[in-house]
Amino acid sequence: MPRMAFQCCELYVTAMPAALSCANPIGGPCDYLLLTAKAGARARDGYTIACCSIRAPDEGPAKACAFVPPRSVVEHHTGMVPRIQFFEWNDQPWLPETLRRSATEYLATMLDIGRPFSALAPKLAGLLGRHGDRVIDLAAGGAGPWGTLRDEVTTARGGRAPDVTLTDLYPNARAARRGLSYEPAAVDARAVPARLVGVRTMFDGLHHFAPDEARAVLADACRNHAPILVADATNRRLVVVLASLVLVPLFVLLVTPFVRPLSGWRLLFTYVVPVLPLLITWDGVVSCLRTYTPDELRALTARLDGFSWETGELRTRGAIVTYLIGEPRG
Repeated sequence: MPRMAFQCCELYVTAMPAALSCANPIGGPCDYLLLTAKAGARARDGYTIACCSIRAPDEGPAKACAFVPPRSVVEHHTGMVPRIQFFEWNDQPWLPETLRRSATEYLATMLDIGRPFSALAPKLAGLLGRHGDRVIDLAAGGAGPWGTLRDEVTTARGGRAPDVTLTDLYPNARAARRGLSYEPAAVDARAVPARLVGVRTMFDGLHHFAPDEARAVLADACRNHAPILVADATNRRLVVVLASLVLVPLFVLLVTPFVRPLSGWRLLFTYVVPVLPLLITWDGVVSCLRTYTPDELRALTARLDGFSWETGELRTRGAIVTYLIGEPRG
């Protein structure tokens, strides 16, 4: 009976060969390990090879390999900084609702102005064409990009409007508007209620989740055979992080008078006691530092079987949007 072990090992390499052999790499009962790249997979220099299926020689090569960028690696060729899981004020359950609503409604207004997710309208229209008319938007906050995106998706579908239900762990009912309903109960994106059926979306939301939690969001979609599109208009490029430090507080001061509904509290905490400019700037910079790259998103989908996954970046309206799309095979 051959000796076998099913445990995880990680090997840090600076170049990716077609196959990599190593003797007893983790000091366990595994005599021999062969890591073979998946068809079409590519790993950048300095990536970690993670394998969770270790077999003895007569059992054949390992079959389940994934390429995971370690936190210590800086993607120098794109000016990327390492991913850091700092906290955001808006994630804290004790944050006063006045500040939470003011921050998310400001963000929704900025998305309506900048429209960074417009380039995804055709892809979302395609998902809806294959899986029905209903959208379940997760981590919606103040409605995210849907103030303008719904019309863009409608145009991409030849005039057929989607039925959009907004959801959030901290629901903001006043963000509901024409064509957008808001689920009144709190919804955890890692365990969406079975009654909320439709194409799932999440805009500028996945970076709030640590890797295990982000994978749980995707795994829940897989378990429920729910197509999903997640996208972030933030990224970890150093120039973006530094620009956010300077520009975000200025944008808050300039855009706040145009945020609806108009709120005396929002004006007070912006111009008299400037809590919101500081809070939104901190959360904006941290959002950049927590954003997943396409390769990291691809790693999160490893062994989520039964789904086809597409990930990439789109440059649009001065922004770089990172996206991941998953849908059931067949």
